[in-house]
Amino acid sequence: DGLRVTAKLVDGRDHSIVKALGPFDRPRLDVFDIQDEISDAIVTAIVPEVVRREMRPASLERPAELASWELVMRAQGLTLKGEYEDAREAESLLRIAIRREPGYAAAYARLAELGHNFSSTSYAKIIGDEEASQALNEALTNARTAVDLEPSLVDARIWYGHLLIHHRQIERGIDQLLEAVRLSPSHGQAHAELGFAYALSGNLDRAFQEFELSSRLSPNDPRSVRIQTFEALAYLYAGKNQEALQAAQSILETNRGLAQSFYPYLVSISALVRLDRTDEARGQAEEFREQLGEFDWPAVQRGAWTEQQLELVRADFESIGMLPAS
Repeated sequence: DGLRVTAKLVDGRDHSIVKALGPFDRPRLDVFDIQDEISDAIVTAIVPEVVRREMRPASLERPAELASWELVMRAQGLTLKGEYEDAREAESLLRIAIRREPGYAAAYARLAELGHNFSSTSYAKIIGDEEASQALNEALTNARTAVDLEPSLVDARIWYGHLLIHHRQIERGIDQLLEAVRLSPSHGQAHAELGFAYALSGNLDRAFQEFELSSRLSPNDPRSVRIQTFEALAYLYAGKNQEALQAAQSILETNRGLAQSFYPYLVSISALVRLDRTDEARGQAEEFREQLGEFDWPAVQRGAWTEQQLELVRADFESIGMLPAS
């Protein structure tokens, strides 16, 4: 009356086991429903492992010897390192891939991601406001190009949706992210991005449903810090300041010195201010300066916000002297 299924993902080159899954124990009620459930569980568990395995060999070869697809995989690995020089190298590799294959949508999608990072992380201080603003506009263009070239490419939809939100086009962004989820219902990052968009639109119940689904689908996603940051921001939007603080502190404790995103600090500082813990907020601000340098308000403004949320954050930072009174 029962069914047990186990699965292994094996690397065909050396026959090593990449991932072992299961056992999945189910009552033998509806075999087809069980098949769908287990298939989804397997796919969502192995995708991050496949990405990591594919990036590894590409990082060992010289760029001149790599095919366009391998150039994109190498660029993705460099992007995940979170360092400015690595990001610039990734950008160069992606432009080589596009010169080789002008219609290569995946390269445009990765360029969109990099443009976002140059405009809305600590990289923006290195390149300056004018270039950072230009990078954000070019990122939107590259994401739209990727969608036009390959409408079924989920990463293209994700970045187009997210960048529309940066340009304060939240409903259009939600439409793109809904399409990403429709194209790939088991894509953890797509659900996380959709959750963030819902949080911005004020649909907080739906936002947290999407975050929970994202965590369940992709517990080992290589972009897990990004997904956790979305959750921390959503708590802040919802006025759940204690939860926002805990989520932000968890990110900082496990990723301090690695992530170039200032958002975990921003959430932590704002939450402390709103909890009337201003001395702790000032201490967190000092740590921010030690880790990432002076606070870059224009980079925050280029982020994904509603005007109301942005003004609340500005007031938080003015209250502890990190911004001049407006």
